Amino acid sequence: MNFDHDNAAAEGDEQSRALLAQAMAAERSGDADAAFALLQRSLATPRPSALAHHLAGAEHAQRGDMGNAVLHFTRALDAMPGLHVARLQLALLWLTQGSSASAAATLQPLLAASDPTSIGRFACALDAMTRDDAAAAIVALDSGIAAGSDNAALLEDMRTLRTRLAAALAGSDADLATMRHDLAMDAYASSGDAQP
Repeated sequence: MNFDHDNAAAEGDEQSRALLAQAMAAERSGDADAAFALLQRSLATPRPSALAHHLAGAEHAQRGDMGNAVLHFTRALDAMPGLHVARLQLALLWLTQGSSASAAATLQPLLAASDPTSIGRFACALDAMTRDDAAAAIVALDSGIAAGSDNAALLEDMRTLRTRLAAALAGSDADLATMRHDLAMDAYASSGDAQP
C-alpha cells in the first residue's frame, strides 16, 4: 500500500497491513463475513492503519452502526488527514445524523483547499446540503460527476445522491432537513462503501 507519506500511524504496523490485505482479498472473493472478521483483527493490532479505520467506518455505516462508523472515520482522518474519501463519507454520515455543523466542520479542509477535482466538487455539494441548498448541491454533484474519478464506488454514491436529491426536490416541498437525512441514508444503503 502506498499512502504517499511517512506517517507511521497512517500505514499501521506490518501485522495490521497483512490482515488488511487478507480482508480485502476476502471481500474481492465475495466473503463479506470473513472480510469483516479480518478487518476487525487488523484493527486489534497495536498500530492499525488509517485505511483499516476507513474501511471499518464504511462497513459500520453500511451495517447501520453509526457510532462505530463515526469513530473509525474520525480515527482514519486523525491518522491521515488527506484521506479525502473518508472525509466525504464522514460528512455524509454527519448529515444522516442531522448534524450539519459537524458535517460542515469535517468538510472545511477540503473546502479551504479549493480542490478542483471531483472530490472538491463533492465536498461543495455536501456543504450545500448542510445549508439546505438543494439546487447548489445538485450543481456541485453534476460538476463532480462530470469531472470523473477513478473511484467508481464514490461516483456511484454521488450519482445516487444526485438522482434522489433531484427527484425529492421535484416531487414535493418536503422539509429539506428531513429530505437531506433520508437522501444521505439512501446513498449509504444503495451502493455500499466507497473504496479509498
